[in-house]
Amino acid sequence: MREELSSLDLHFLIKEFESILHSKIYQVFQIDNTLVFQLYLPNKEKKYLTVILPNFIFLSEEKEGMGESGNFALSLRKHINNSRIRKIKQKEFERIVEIELETKEKSLKLIVELFRPGNIILCDDTYKIIMAKEYKGFGSRVIRPGIIYDYPKKEFNFLELKEIDLVNAIENSDKTSVVITLAVDLGLGGLYAEEICEIAKVDKKKASLDKSEIKRMYSAIESIKNRKIDAHIYYEKENSLDITPFELAKYKGKKFEISDSFNLSLSLHLMHLSKQEKKKQHLSKYEHEKVKLEKIIKNQETQIAGMLASSIENQKKGELIYEKYSMLNNIMHELKKAREKYSWKEMKEKLKDHKLIKEIIEKDKKIILELE
Repeated sequence: MREELSSLDLHFLIKEFESILHSKIYQVFQIDNTLVFQLYLPNKEKKYLTVILPNFIFLSEEKEGMGESGNFALSLRKHINNSRIRKIKQKEFERIVEIELETKEKSLKLIVELFRPGNIILCDDTYKIIMAKEYKGFGSRVIRPGIIYDYPKKEFNFLELKEIDLVNAIENSDKTSVVITLAVDLGLGGLYAEEICEIAKVDKKKASLDKSEIKRMYSAIESIKNRKIDAHIYYEKENSLDITPFELAKYKGKKFEISDSFNLSLSLHLMHLSKQEKKKQHLSKYEHEKVKLEKIIKNQETQIAGMLASSIENQKKGELIYEKYSMLNNIMHELKKAREKYSWKEMKEKLKDHKLIKEIIEKDKKIILELE
């Protein structure tokens, strides 16, 4: 499964976003780089526009528990809550979604950048930046409040590409192959660049093309642009391999399902992956706690076994002392009397051949006896 949307994926998703025009933004939630916009449609239906920076945007009919929102979402709410979505579009062929909002007092533009590192920028109707999730104060593009938002610019717009533009793109490209020119210079990404080469029957590794190859490639490009949404979910064994807005020659022979909504297929898959990841994290946390508790239990069992062995040993010693009590009492009495007459050193010498007294430890004032 690809880890991001291509510009072409976004082009087809935007077509399906027409269903949320004139809906009201009722709430904004945030966890890290995921923002969810709760929408109410004119017919009172509820939907959720989810943005996962910098990779995905999609509509769903349910939202996962978001908990407390981050600071950016809280600030954003103050500006856009209860605003209505009047227009939603892709900026040329960039991975940028522009959402035009209307409040009772003003018009706003919410811009979602789906290229690394990803960003969400709120502007007024003149594109003056009000706030952004990430600020950038250096390089060719500056993102900060009070300045005019500057869209990144590409030489070619794939959606408006003419045959002469394709010729110029290939002839003037410094890329090593035509497929890289399509992927990078025209912004198609690898998957759809290879698909166009496949449809046109052009060797993707070639750096230049003749006139007939150019015509076939341009025809393939036009057919791709004008495809109707016929979402395909491809599988590798039981796992999702890819979700595309239409059938791809690249996946010929693969198991697939068809859906009339590219957005719905994508959202269900991504939410399923999210739940799997949360389950995995939960299990990982559970396993960590399990190992921790097992270690504590093992240590406690070892301590209990040691205490039990010590208890048995001490019980034996107690029984032996009780059995030999009279003898021990006499020895203690005699030793006490001897200590009044002799030093520890003298006592040690006199008792060295004693049957029961095995050792005298002078510094600790201890006498070791061996009982049978």
